[in-house]
Amino acid sequence: MGTAGGGLNRLNPATGRFTRWVHDPRNARSLGSNDVRAVLEDLGRTLWVGTFGGGLNRLDVRTGVFTRFKNDPRDSRSLAGDNVTALLVDGKQRLWVGTDGGGLNRLVRERGTFLRYRHSPNAPASLAGDRVVSLCRDRSDILWVGTYGNGVSRCDLGKKQFLHYRHDPGDPNSISHDIVWTFCESPQGTLWVGTNDGGLNRLDRATGRVTRFAHDPKNPLSLSHDSVRMVAADKGGVLWVATNGGGLNRFVPGTGRFQHFRHSDRDPASLGLDDLRMVFPDREGRLWVGTYGGGLDQFDPETGGFTHYRSDPADPKTISGNYVRTAFEDRSGILWFGTHGSGLNRFDPALGTFTRYRNDPRDPSTLSNDFVFCIHEDRSGRLWVATYGGSLNLLDRPSGTFKAFRKGDGLPDDALYGILEDAQGQLWLSTNSGLARFDPQTRAVRGYTMADGLQSNEFNGGSYYQNSRGEMFFGGINGFTAFAPALIGDDAYQAPLAFTRFEISGREVPLGPAAGGRRILWQNISSTSRIELTHADKVIAFEFASMDYASPEKNLYAYKLEGLDKAWTSLGTRRSLMFTTLPPGRYTLRVKGTNSDGVWNEEGASLGLIVHPPWWRAVWAYALYALMLTGAVYLLVLFERSRERE
Repeated sequence: MGTAGGGLNRLNPATGRFTRWVHDPRNARSLGSNDVRAVLEDLGRTLWVGTFGGGLNRLDVRTGVFTRFKNDPRDSRSLAGDNVTALLVDGKQRLWVGTDGGGLNRLVRERGTFLRYRHSPNAPASLAGDRVVSLCRDRSDILWVGTYGNGVSRCDLGKKQFLHYRHDPGDPNSISHDIVWTFCESPQGTLWVGTNDGGLNRLDRATGRVTRFAHDPKNPLSLSHDSVRMVAADKGGVLWVATNGGGLNRFVPGTGRFQHFRHSDRDPASLGLDDLRMVFPDREGRLWVGTYGGGLDQFDPETGGFTHYRSDPADPKTISGNYVRTAFEDRSGILWFGTHGSGLNRFDPALGTFTRYRNDPRDPSTLSNDFVFCIHEDRSGRLWVATYGGSLNLLDRPSGTFKAFRKGDGLPDDALYGILEDAQGQLWLSTNSGLARFDPQTRAVRGYTMADGLQSNEFNGGSYYQNSRGEMFFGGINGFTAFAPALIGDDAYQAPLAFTRFEISGREVPLGPAAGGRRILWQNISSTSRIELTHADKVIAFEFASMDYASPEKNLYAYKLEGLDKAWTSLGTRRSLMFTTLPPGRYTLRVKGTNSDGVWNEEGASLGLIVHPPWWRAVWAYALYALMLTGAVYLLVLFERSRERE
């Protein structure tokens, strides 16, 4: 028992005696404060004591010695505040510590350090407030955090392991801008991130340290422009940085110096244009640069000059357009280039000629859209093309025809940006409606959204990357998402389902007597097993909910009214039903639902319905009708016999 001033007490029920632990200012191994707000014992039989003013305390019950965990203003890994108000151990035996003013903390046991979760005005998904007063973990592994004055926060402890990196104006170790265009990782594990107006970032993922490289007008050796559209490393470890407005940059990590290659009207061998979208080193060591309006360039490192490939409408063997967005080299050494509005191009380096693949609205076997954002060859040698507006395309190389997979085929959106492949051969697609995992064999699609932890539902063209360890990176409008595909599994939790509301003629039916003294519900609708109705109850409605709070907006539902329906009817995400003028009879309303990962609870919830007929159709009424008919027939017989005797 924790007391407000008397420290910690332990009761021996057999003797009725208490053992006391109190704060001793002269003993650093005593209780940190006599104001105890939380006491918790974990599975390891360790007793944790949260005090107000004395931080978090760990008690060795055998020795009576306390170890204190307190705030150190100089150490961001210490407890965020000494006023501990709530403690909780989750299913993975992680200790969560709620503080009054320091937000929520999680203890990293092996290091004795803490991870802090605080309120941030710039982050809508952050903790609602820093004054935490209560913690609760439900059976679906959701952590509920009660705050003082700011309501409740919900955190899915079993959330998909998507990591979100974004810009925080108050944190110099965050990336420099929320719009992310490109990635590249060094063999040492350093991640380079190119942003819209924040320049280039070097992220050490082991330490979380970010180094920013930005354009400095006073420094000719700085980055030439802060809009970095693509960064790529060649075989020698040199970084090539394509900017939107500052041309091409050559950067040798460790030097801090950028060498610029710019367009010059006086030099025909200079870069075709300073507005770039793509830089791509191929396996032969050639460097290709895609400009936004100046065609495709090949860089010669010996001369520092560029060879230009530009579109000629009169020559079908030239590139189809001068706005070049993406490049890819297949396993046979053929280069493929995607353009902005001019389709796909196959380039044969030996001949120096291009083969064009364009959309023909009259021919569904052509490329579905001419805005090409990504080209990918899977492990089976199939070539996939992501388009903006035409969704996913599969090229049949012998015939040169395409098969399109669109939103109507299960993809979340027709605006596709990137394609990456995991170790199981699944394709991960970035779209304008989240990420999708696409199975090329079965054509099955699994979608992920912000509710699963993504940076946003909107991603960016060209912003996709996979490192040598198989980790994937997708950039968007709110930072970028990083994850290991093998760790993104579905939750097997079968969420229970309950009825939550019952209406007649648009009005909720109360518990107890209703208007006119009629009593329909004898207990809450969630606990009711049977409802009796009359023929006058012509419009009835029900609401229900699957008790999975990870992403409740993704829960699916289906129903069947036994006695009327033979098959289940899908409701999608709608969790309400209405019936009008049900015929008299006995029914069972069955409703089933899923969790946010689409796992069904087949048992669901059921409710018996009895619709009584009007009095003139009741059993006793029909018996009366039969009796009256029999009497009438009898009287008629008597009448006829009396006439015969006359």
